[in-house]
Amino acid sequence: MEPPPFVKNLDLAKDGRGHVLVDEFLRAKDRPGVYAVGDCAWVEQDGSPVPALAQAAEQEGRLAARNLAAEIAGGDARPFRYRSLGQLVDLGKESALVDILGVRFAGSLGSLVWKGIYLYELGRNLDRARVLSDWVLDLFARPDTSNLFEENEEKASDAPGSAR
Repeated sequence: MEPPPFVKNLDLAKDGRGHVLVDEFLRAKDRPGVYAVGDCAWVEQDGSPVPALAQAAEQEGRLAARNLAAEIAGGDARPFRYRSLGQLVDLGKESALVDILGVRFAGSLGSLVWKGIYLYELGRNLDRARVLSDWVLDLFARPDTSNLFEENEEKASDAPGSAR
């Protein structure tokens, strides 16, 4: 994960890959009032980097917004503490690995949990309806693309005038 070129060109303290170095409050080092989160920032917790995951970026963004508001209002900033909510891995073909707060699911049950969480995280009902309709259509109409190349080769070799 690398920050976009815009971030790399900013006059801020950065690591070797161009991530903005931040303090425990997600403020850019030596630059008051500037915050960095997600793929733009190098965030450490207990001496280790915070993982480059969407859930970490969302947590960073929420806290950075609160800390900026507190700074404007003259309040105190809170330090960032990443809390892993778990991992979701879609393995395709109705299989997934899910680890939510230490509870694990795999296979078809993992896929159902993964899809439920995915739908929930979409946030907007219109998006949820679109994704859900795509999933239902895929159950009945999705071609198995893994065999398309073989089928096309067979058709080409069976065509009149083709060399075998």
